[in-house]
Amino acid sequence: MKQLQYIFLILTFGNTAVAQTETFNLSLKQAIELGMKNRDDIRSGRYDVLISGNDLEKARKEWLPEIEGSADIRYNTKLSKTIVPAGVLGNSEPMAFSLETRTNSVYALNLVQPIYKAEIINNTRIAKNNLAIEKERRIQSETDIELSITQSYLNVLLKELQYKLAKDNELRYGEYLRMAEGKYKYGALVENDYLRAQLDYQNAASATKTQQQDCSLAISALKYQVNVQDETVVTLTDSLESVFSLMPSGRQENQAESRSEIKQLLLLKENTSLQLKKAQQNALPSVSLFASYATQFQYENFDYLQRDWWTPYSYVGLKITLPLTFNLKNSSTISEYRLKAKKAGLDLKQKLSDIRFEVSQALSELTNSSHNLEKSKANYELSKTIFSSNRKQFELGVFQYTAVLESERSIATAEDKYIQSMYNYLMARYNWMKATGNVCVSGWLNKTD
Repeated sequence: MKQLQYIFLILTFGNTAVAQTETFNLSLKQAIELGMKNRDDIRSGRYDVLISGNDLEKARKEWLPEIEGSADIRYNTKLSKTIVPAGVLGNSEPMAFSLETRTNSVYALNLVQPIYKAEIINNTRIAKNNLAIEKERRIQSETDIELSITQSYLNVLLKELQYKLAKDNELRYGEYLRMAEGKYKYGALVENDYLRAQLDYQNAASATKTQQQDCSLAISALKYQVNVQDETVVTLTDSLESVFSLMPSGRQENQAESRSEIKQLLLLKENTSLQLKKAQQNALPSVSLFASYATQFQYENFDYLQRDWWTPYSYVGLKITLPLTFNLKNSSTISEYRLKAKKAGLDLKQKLSDIRFEVSQALSELTNSSHNLEKSKANYELSKTIFSSNRKQFELGVFQYTAVLESERSIATAEDKYIQSMYNYLMARYNWMKATGNVCVSGWLNKTD
C-alpha cells in the first residue's frame, strides 16, 4: 500500500513540474501577440471601453417613455363641506353639505414621453464622443505595450550579441593562453607575459559570465512584459541582422495625424465644443407628452366589490418647460467651455508640431545609425582577420605578447563600436516606431542567421 502511495506522489509531483514548465519559441510578432493575450492591463482597458459603451446606451435610453403605475388610497376622517348660497337650490338660507365620501381610491397608469429635450440630445453626443476617446486611449495603451515588448525583445537580442562577443573574446584569450603556456614551458616566453596572459583570460572569462547574467536579466524582463512565469523557457527566433530587412519608406505625410495622441486631442476638442453647446442649449424649452388612464372608487368604505362606484377617467396633454433665468446662472459655465475650446485648439496645434519634429528626427537618426552600423560591422569583421594573423604571428614567435595586446586593443575598439552602433540603431528603430505610432512586426524580423 505504501509503495502505491509513493508512486502516486511521484507521478503527481512529476506532472506538476511538467505542467509548470512551458517553452516558447518566439519571434517578435509572436512575443507581442502573447503579451497582448496574457497581460491583465489589456483586459482591464477593454472594460473601460465597455463602460463607456454602457454610458452611451444609458444616454440613448433617456428617450424611452417613462411609464409608472400609481395607487392613491385615502380615508377621509373629516369630510369637507361646500357652502351653497341661499336661493341657488331653492333654499332660503345658505346651507353646507359634503360632496365627498369616506373613502377615495385612485389607481392610475401614467406616461411621460420626451419629444424634444436638448439635454438628452447633447448628453448622447457627449457619451458617443467619450466612447471614441476611450477607444483611442485603449489603442494608445496597446501601442505603448507593444513598444515595451518590442524594446525588451530587442534588448535581449542586443545582450545575446554582447554575450556572443564576450565568448569570442574568451576563446581568443584562451588561444593566447594555450600558446603562452607552450612557449613558457620551453622558455620562449618570460614569466611576466605568461602571467599576464593568464590574467587576461580570467578577465575575459569574468566578462563572459557578466554578459551571461545580463542576458538572463534581459530575458526575465521580456518574460515580465509578455506576462509568463519566470520558470518558463523562452527562446528568441529572430535575429539582430534581420532588422535590416525593413526600413521606413521615408515618407512622413499624415504620420503625425495618425498618432493616437492627435486623435485623442481632436476628440477632446470636439468634446469641449459639445459641452459648450450643451451649456448654451440648456436654456432651450423642453417638450414632453403626458397621459394618464385611471379608475376611481368612492364609497363609504373599501368595499371594492361595489361596481357601481368605480368611475374610469383619462387625460392627455403637452408640457412645455421654458427656463427663464437659467443662462444667468449658467454664464460662468459657458465662459469656462469657451476658454477650454481655445486651449484645446492650441494644445492640438502644438502636439502636431511636436510629433512632426519627433518623426523627422527619428527618421534622420535611423538613417544615420543604419549607415554607421554598416561601417562598424565591416570593421568588426576585419578585426576577426587581425586575430587570425595575430595568432599565427604569436605562435611563430614573430610577435611578443605585448605586441599582441596592442592589436587586441584595436579589436576591442572595433567590438565596442559595433555594439554601440547596434545599440544606436536599435534605439533609432524603436524611436521611429514610437514617433509614428507604428509597430511593424508583420513580416518585419525574419531569421537570417
